[in-house]
Amino acid sequence: MSLLTPQEKKKSYINVRTKPTIAYVVTVPEGTPESEKREYKTQDGDTGVKYELAYKEINGVVKNISLYEGKWGENLHIEILNNEDKTECVLSLGVGTSYGEFVMKRLLNLDFNEPVKFSSYQDFTSKEGKEVSGGINVYQNGVKIENYYWDKEKKKPLHGYPEPQGDTDDYATEDWKIFFLQARKFLVGETKKLIAEKFIADKFPEQGEEKVEYPDEDSANAGAGAF
Repeated sequence: MSLLTPQEKKKSYINVRTKPTIAYVVTVPEGTPESEKREYKTQDGDTGVKYELAYKEINGVVKNISLYEGKWGENLHIEILNNEDKTECVLSLGVGTSYGEFVMKRLLNLDFNEPVKFSSYQDFTSKEGKEVSGGINVYQNGVKIENYYWDKEKKKPLHGYPEPQGDTDDYATEDWKIFFLQARKFLVGETKKLIAEKFIADKFPEQGEEKVEYPDEDSANAGAGAF
C-alpha cells in the first residue's frame, strides 16, 4: 500500500476499523481525495466525525516494534516500511483487543528480514454453511503465519502460554476474565522480550503530535482474542 497523504513527511498511524467493513485506516484531514467520512463514539461516550483512507492490506518490512501507553490503554506499535515506494506507517493495535492479541501471537513466527503482509477479510459463509466473522491475517512469502503459541495438531498451548486451571466447566464469567487477563499479560511480556532482543525501542510521537486517536473507538471496544 502507498501512504502518499498530506502527512507523507511523517509516519502515518493506522488502526483496524471494524465498521462498516474491516479495514486498515489512517485518519486524514477533511477533503482528502478518496477519504471516507465516519461518525464514531468513544468509550467516554463522546461522539465525533473523522475522515479516513481505508486499505484492505498493508505490505512492507517490519522495521521496529514498541509498546505505547495511550489514552485507552497499552498499544502495540509496528513500524512498517514499504520497500517499493519507501513510505512508512505505524500499525497501532490495542494489546487488549482481538487484533492486538492476534498479531502478538504471531510475531515470533516472522522473519523480520522479509516483507510481511497484514490483510483483512469480511464476514463470509464457509462451505459447511457456518457463518465466519471477518478479521485480519498475517502472511509472509505467500504463507499464512500461524499462532506461535498453539499446536494445531495436538490442540494445546505451546511455549509457556497459560492454560486454564481446574475444571473449566465450573468457570464463571469472572474466572474467564482473570484467565484472559493472565494470558494477555503473558503475551505483552513475551512481546517486550522480543523488542529488547531484536528492536530499538524508538520513542514514537505523542498522540497530540500526530492528532491521531489510537486505538480508535472501534478497536478499543473489540473483544478478547482467539487462537
